[in-house]
Amino acid sequence: SSSSTITHHSHVEEKKRTSNPTTRSITDFSSRATTITVGVPAILEDMETLQYLIDSVEKQTVLPDEIVIYMTGSTSKSPSVFKQSTNIPVRIFTEATKKMSGYSRNRVMEKASSKFVMFCDADDMMHPRRVEMVKDNLRKGYTLVLNGHQDPPFDQVLSSDVSTHEDLVRSAHTTNTRSPLLPKSPSGVTHGHPTVSREIGLKHMYKENFHGGEDTEFLHRLLLSGDVRAIFLHARLTFSYPRAWKGKRISIQSSISAP
Repeated sequence: SSSSTITHHSHVEEKKRTSNPTTRSITDFSSRATTITVGVPAILEDMETLQYLIDSVEKQTVLPDEIVIYMTGSTSKSPSVFKQSTNIPVRIFTEATKKMSGYSRNRVMEKASSKFVMFCDADDMMHPRRVEMVKDNLRKGYTLVLNGHQDPPFDQVLSSDVSTHEDLVRSAHTTNTRSPLLPKSPSGVTHGHPTVSREIGLKHMYKENFHGGEDTEFLHRLLLSGDVRAIFLHARLTFSYPRAWKGKRISIQSSISAP
């Protein structure tokens, strides 16, 4: 692989560039191709698992356009651990004060340069076909793509089942904003890992003061707004970092492979 393109920006440096970064205007991406930023809200304690997540992004059958990490509770020196080679630009933004996840998710959307933001938690990983399968659906005109999630052991054969926009909206109407969408789905909607149009995401924004559950509330609000066309892929395209791997550099390909 070519040398990595990893850039780091501290919160202080960003404030010098713009007096109010949270109100930056939304760029018109209508003429762009289906570009994807993998967006990762993180805290300093996620440093170990972040490397596993980046490894899994590198092994995608279709690469995303960039990775944007927004890490709070971190010093400007923290990202120096990311020294691997990669074909994907990685942009890391740090802020010294620890904030809620909703705050970091909003900053990720602001910093992203792609038309769509594919969220992944810092302590999770991605199936090698996640970008490929999600991108196929974005090209069909969907602006919100949800996917299944799992704990180990991993599915070697991915489900082709889907739930429609109407299924999701009906669920949003009939469940509490802090309750899971489609709770009876065998693969489980992962609320923390939506792929969403950046423009629509910035219009609605995550709640920044929630102590958990901001991802579920955000999806309910999006589905009820009428601004998105959504689909839920039952394929389990994200999975939890196995704690048994702690301290071991185990390739994701040794545990899961693209069919």
